[in-house]
Formats: sequence, structure tokens, C-alpha cells
Amino acid sequence: MKENRIFVDGFEISINDIPKYLDRFNLLPNFVRAVIENKLTSQIEPSSDEQVEYQLKFLSRNNLNNKHQLSSWLDKNGLDDKRLSLLIYDNLRLEKFKDEKFNGLIESEFLNKKSSLDKVMYSIIRVKTKLEAEEIHLKLLEQEESFSDLAAKYSEGLEKNFNGIIGPLEIGVLNPELSERLKISKKGQLWPPFNTQNWWVVMRLERFLPAKLDDNMRVKLKESLYENWIQKKIVKVLKELREQNKSNEEKSLTEKNNVENKNLLNNNDDLIFGE
Repeated sequence: MKENRIFVDGFEISINDIPKYLDRFNLLPNFVRAVIENKLTSQIEPSSDEQVEYQLKFLSRNNLNNKHQLSSWLDKNGLDDKRLSLLIYDNLRLEKFKDEKFNGLIESEFLNKKSSLDKVMYSIIRVKTKLEAEEIHLKLLEQEESFSDLAAKYSEGLEKNFNGIIGPLEIGVLNPELSERLKISKKGQLWPPFNTQNWWVVMRLERFLPAKLDDNMRVKLKESLYENWIQKKIVKVLKELREQNKSNEEKSLTEKNNVENKNLLNNNDDLIFGE
């Protein structure tokens, strides 16, 4: 039976080789995710009102205010009306699945992670030597110059371009050497020089911004819960697929070697006994 093949810009690909190419170009994880999500949401049927509302939100989010803008957007993204409608519908079903599975976990997740979700603004100066850091620290203690002036003049990190000001940033994304100090700092507290990641650092807390469980935070936590959950499923399936693919390749190689060995034996018979 003739093997089915497809052509991509003149390049011929066997249908059986598609999983291998998806994995080779790191597209297999997204494919597996899409298949899993389609299975998870197959029984979810949004109402007509929900579909209209979600479509309007999509158009607004992408600044598609008229048919011309929509048509240009579709051409740019290689879609047509039917495919876009299907994508929007699938996304809506997925959002409803996330709501059903994770909304009840958001408050406890917030309480568990609040200390890393709090935000800080701080001033920092990074230099290469302890002596430089101590001199800068002394200038700040004696109020000889402002932190911003000293940062612009002496700092060797990127903060030099921002007068030493960093943030607001979530404490959880910071270098632990910084975050642990900032967590226990009072507003305006200046830290003596300390060494971290091959820098000598002078730092001062400017503002502490406690995390709030508002609508944006709920969406952020829901997405985080979902991503952690779905990634475990994706990794499990990828491992199974790759083991299966490895097994198939080994089987194929064995069959190929058996055929070659058989041909070799036949050729030897011809040499010994003649035709």
C-alpha cells in the first residue's frame, strides 16, 4: 500500500513521520496540549450569550473595530472566518473549564503565595569591590549625595540608567539575597553593603505594596494553577510518545537489518551455487 505523504513548500513528508518532525521542531508539546484541552472541554457547551460576549471581548482585545481590520487580521494570521470562530469557541470552552476546576482553589493559593506576590520598589547600587560599596554607603549615611545621583554616577548595573530605582516587582521573582532583606525592611531602610552574584550591593527599600486578591490577581492565580496542572499531563504524554517512538524506530531498524541480512545471504548463495 502506497504511503500517504504531504508536501510543505516542496518538501515531501511521510504521514508516519509527522510526530517525529513535530518533536524535532519542538512543536509536539503544543500539539499534545491542544489534544488534551480538546478532550477536557469536549462536554462543555457555552450558551449563545456567552459566545457573543466572548467574541466581542476578543475583537476589542485585538482592536478589531470593523470588517476591514478583521479581514486584514485574518490574512495576517492565516485564518478565515470559520477557523477563527472555532478557535474563539474552543478558547471559551477552555476558560469555562478553568473556572469550573480552579476557581474554588484561588483563595487558598493566594494565602499560600501572598508573601511572594507582594511587590516592592527599591533603590540599588551595584559595584565590583567592597571598598567602593562602603564608600557609597557612607556617603548615603552622611547624606552627602542622593541615592539617585550616586546610582547614576557609580552603579555598574542596569539600574544606573534608572537612577537606581527598581520596581514595583513581585518579591517572588527577585534574587533571594535581595528578597529576604526586603521582606523585613522598613520603608527607607538602608542596608549595609553585602555581596551577591559577584556584586557588592547597597540597597534601600522605597515602597512595599501588599498583594490584593482583586480580579487581575484571581486571573493570574487561576492561570498559574492551570499551567502547573496541564504541564504535568503534557510531560507524561510526551514521555509516553517518545518511548513509543523510540520502540518503533528500534523495531523498524531491526526489520531493516533482517531484510539486508536476508539479501546478503541470497547473494552469497548465488556466488556459491551459481544461478
